[in-house]
Amino acid sequence: MKWGFGVLRLALWGIACLVLAISGGCSKSAVKEVPLTYQHLKLLSRAYILATDDLGHPPTNRDELFPYVKKQGDPEKILRSSDDNEEFVILYGVDYHTQPPPVTIYEKKGNGGKRHVVRVRDIYQMSGEDFKKAPFPEGHKAPI
Repeated sequence: MKWGFGVLRLALWGIACLVLAISGGCSKSAVKEVPLTYQHLKLLSRAYILATDDLGHPPTNRDELFPYVKKQGDPEKILRSSDDNEEFVILYGVDYHTQPPPVTIYEKKGNGGKRHVVRVRDIYQMSGEDFKKAPFPEGHKAPI
């Protein structure tokens, strides 16, 4: 009986070690750093939605949006892409309830042939070709 208890204890110890090894290994490989540009766009998207909801209409210019960006953090950082170091292009007056959700914010140049694009709450990284095909609001089109 003593031998059985020792084997059981050894087995439990082995299982515990295996669980720790797996969970430690998984957390290291699954955790990825979120790009700074993505973080800024997430905050900017949130500010745009909050401004729209508070104002009762989409922000029509920078002055209407700025207080909401400021609530999210440092506007000088949030309004600028860390990929191309340019200010994001914000399409003012776009109702985020429109279906399909149009492009509301995008990087001027991006990096490596791709740029981050916001369509309401969703952020995509698009190639130049995909960007040209993206749904823009009426009166706007992708820059050439």
